[in-house]
Formats: sequence, C-alpha cells, structure tokens
Amino acid sequence: MDVECVDFSKLSKIAKIIKLFEWLFTPMPTCFHLNGFNFNIIQILLLRPFPKEFNLHDHSGRKVLTLSPKEKLILSKFLASTAKAVVVGRHILEYYNKAGLVLPENTEVKHAYIPPPIEDEPSIWQSYEQATLNFINSHKPLIIANAFSIEFYEGIDLYGLDMCIELIYRLKDDFNEIGIVFALADIGNYEYYEQCLLKIRELGIEDNFHFMTGQKELWPLFKKADLMVRPTFNDGYGISIAEAIDMGCPALASDVCERPEGAIKFKNRSTDSLVLLAHNILSMSENNK
Repeated sequence: MDVECVDFSKLSKIAKIIKLFEWLFTPMPTCFHLNGFNFNIIQILLLRPFPKEFNLHDHSGRKVLTLSPKEKLILSKFLASTAKAVVVGRHILEYYNKAGLVLPENTEVKHAYIPPPIEDEPSIWQSYEQATLNFINSHKPLIIANAFSIEFYEGIDLYGLDMCIELIYRLKDDFNEIGIVFALADIGNYEYYEQCLLKIRELGIEDNFHFMTGQKELWPLFKKADLMVRPTFNDGYGISIAEAIDMGCPALASDVCERPEGAIKFKNRSTDSLVLLAHNILSMSENNK
C-alpha cells in the first residue's frame, strides 16, 4: 500500500492549505487514518465528493470532554462516517459516552506499543548530548521520566514534573547518588519550566535532576535505568511504560487508567504513594546486587 504520513504541526500555513485542497479535490487517497482531532481536516474530509474511508485512532480521549457544541456536532457527523475506530484503553470509551458521542460499531480497544528496532540503538545513543551521557554514567540509582511537553489538565501538571522533583528530594537522603533524567520533547510552557528549575535549585537537587530536551528516542535509556516513573494526572496508555518493561526496567505509574502488564501502580497525585513504592523498588534493586 502507498502510505503518506502528514504532520500538520510541521507544515507552513501555505503548505497546510495546499494539502487540504489536494484532499478535497483529488480522488486519492481513499482511506484516511486520523490520530486526534483537527477540525479543519475533518470538515474537508466530510465535504470530499470522492469515495472514502475514515479510520480514527484516539490515544487519550480527554479532548472530547472539552469540545464546543459546534465541534461536537462536526465530530458526531465524522464518527457517523467512520469505518473503524481504535482506542488505546477502555476508559477512553467512557469519555465518548460522557460527551454523548457515538463511536462506530467497529471500534477496537488496542494498546499502541510496538517493540522498537534494536538495531537502531547505537545511532540513538549517538543522538544524546554529552551532558546526558555524563549524567547517566555518574548517577546510581537512575530514574527515567518523560513528557511530550509541559501541559496542564484541570489546572494540574499533566505529566507530573512537580511530583518528580519532590520524589528526588525525598529519596536523596537514602540514595545519595540518585539521579533522574526527565525527557522533555518540547518545553512548551517556559514560565512553568523556569519555576521548576528554581524549585530544583531551592531544594538543592540540581546535581540530581537532568532535563533531556528535544525529540529523541527514549527506550535505550531504560537499559541503564533502575526505575521508570510516569506520574501522569490523566493518560491514555503510556507507551514509555511498555518500553521500559520490555527493556527490563521496573515501571511505576499512576493508577489513572489501564497500564501495560507488569507496571506497578501508585495512587494518582499521591506523592507519598509514589515515594514509598519507588523507595521499595530501588531498595530491592540494591539488595539484589
């Protein structure tokens, strides 16, 4: 099959308009797979006069609870024309029910994890900055956390960066050389990022906290790590959790949704629960060496 992958976030305004007109006025492609909601794209696809098939993949679901009446109407018409929908967790189905939106009869619940190509590992290590490599090699135990960007959901730090800071502060007394690599693909909220940097300095853990910024593959780090944490306030599945477990790294995640098999769950937004379980896991790891 001929497949075209389009990331609208990386296109210029002119390129976006050209692509939308292409989809509206050309007979190909006939099958569209959408991940998430771009209502300009959805409206163009609904107006398309050529034979078509739509497939929707939803990795979080929370977006449907914040739609305006107009957006909900557009999405409901789109869902009525959708041949198949795939969601990464059963809890996402509840979001659609709460929003009064009807998914197509052919809806599948399926996790989004695909094992990475191991042969890519050497080139991925070369993509890391020397500061990151130095941090990894000089801290033990090593914890990995990640976020696509700094975001807030219902006024709360979505990816739990604040909890990671508190976690390292409270574990440092018992694990003097502890370190955390917080992978942040896109900073996003620079004001909050600066506030977090200030908090890290105030707590005296700047030597134990390292941000790895930019779009990078994360999974090779799990081979070096003693623990992966995902303290998300809201989530779809958590592919990085599956990656960690697949690479032999224990994974500790909030109990907000169904998690990959083997993950250890802590009470959502409970720093005490996170710290207690993390301490137990790291202590057991040390005792087994």
